[in-house]
Formats: sequence, C-alpha cells, structure tokens
Amino acid sequence: MISKIFIIWGLYISIIALSTGCVKSSFTTSIKEDTEVANTTGATQLEQVVETEENFKPLAEKEDLSTDKCTPYQFLNLMTGNAEALSFHYIVYTNDRYEGKNGSFYKMGDKSVVIFQADNMKGDESGIRELEMEGHVHYIMDDYKMIKSYLAPAEDFLLYEMMDATNNTPSTVVSEEDYIIYEYRLPFVQDVEQQIIYRFFMKENSLKKMEYSINNQATTTYEFSDFLQTITDERVFDYPTGYNEEWYDYINTGENMPPWWEL
Repeated sequence: MISKIFIIWGLYISIIALSTGCVKSSFTTSIKEDTEVANTTGATQLEQVVETEENFKPLAEKEDLSTDKCTPYQFLNLMTGNAEALSFHYIVYTNDRYEGKNGSFYKMGDKSVVIFQADNMKGDESGIRELEMEGHVHYIMDDYKMIKSYLAPAEDFLLYEMMDATNNTPSTVVSEEDYIIYEYRLPFVQDVEQQIIYRFFMKENSLKKMEYSINNQATTTYEFSDFLQTITDERVFDYPTGYNEEWYDYINTGENMPPWWEL
C-alpha cells in the first residue's frame, strides 16, 4: 500500500513542484560516498540558535509563506514518488553529541535498502543492511553471516517514518535564521499522553535536518546530505549466499527487540 501511495502522490506532488520551485538542480549531482558523511563527524553540526523574539517569530510575522516554499511533505514525496532511483546519507546525533552512528538509504525500482550501525545486547557494534524487496524485509548482518527476514513493509525505515509524520498538519511553522522549520506533534502509540515531536529544517527547498524527540526529551538529530536521484553502486541491493537464514511470517513492527539484539 505504501508503494501505491508513493506513486499517486509522487505524480501529484511533481505537478506542484514544477510550479513551486521544489525541483533543484543539485538532485542530479554525483552521489557522495559514505565515508564523506562519516568524516564530517561533529564538524557540520549546526550552530545553536538563540531563540530570541527576532530570530524565532512565527513565520507569518517574518516571511510570506507563499507557494515558492517547498514543504517537507512535498519534498519527500517528490523525491520518492517521481524517481526510479534515490539515495541519501545522514549523520545521527543524540542530544547534540555525535556517537559515530551514520546511515545511508538507497532505492532502485521496487528495492530499498538502509545501511546503518547498531549495538547488540553486549554493546558490540556491527553494520546492518536492511533490504526490502519482493515482499520481504531482510536484515543482513555480514559480520555474523546471518540474515533474518520478515514480511514487508519495512516499518522502521527513516524515510517512511518522515513521510508519515509530514502527512499531517504542522503544529507550527517558523523561520529561524536560514531555515524554515516545520514542527509536527503526534501521539506516541504506546502511551497517547506522550507526544512524538518532529522538527524538519528546510533550506533552499531541500530537507537539511530532522529532530526527533518524545516530549522534548533525549533529542535525536539526523543531518542529511543531498537527496540524489542516482545510485553509484548497485551491490548495496545484493542478497548474499551461504549465510544462516531465519524467516518469520509477520511484519517487524519494532515492538520486540531488534533482529540483531541477541547476536
């Protein structure tokens, strides 16, 4: 169902984008290597903004929110629904502290994959390749030569989560220095009294950063590279042979421990 929604909204958003300036020439730039993102570490961390009345006024008071501003929803749907290929990288910060966690997303046709690092129950870090294709989601753990497979869709893909979040009315839209920030507040599924807060930082009609928190506690920040409509290495979609395999006939909703937890 997700893929159908992407296609329908992709066509609609593409029409809007052509008249709003959402399409940027940088989308055709060559893709950056994972190492380029990793090497940026904390150097690219955005300078903390002092929330004064001048720098943090509602957007309507500072700037005209007209049709030449690309919203996060328009941007994400345009990039996903109107492209045969898509790739981007991100750096992860926890409470403004970089802990060496990076990620990369790749999409080609009906295949999607996320590459990231994760810790198991012993605190050991390993690389995970989460591959969605042909109705299944495969967690490929090369360090252990192990594959755990579930039914699609991949509900823990960051891209899908951001698209779901932005498919709502923002609680606030503000202008802060060079960014237009869209904030979305959604109920936490396990406890409706808690709120999940997403803050999307748009600049030059492109998504630059996203902050995630529950009730503004323990903020996780994702800082993005350019979103590109190219793939330089199709091997990221390879399904390895000779690995130990475990198959499950249900969707991994994230309610249980992650597949790599007991490795």
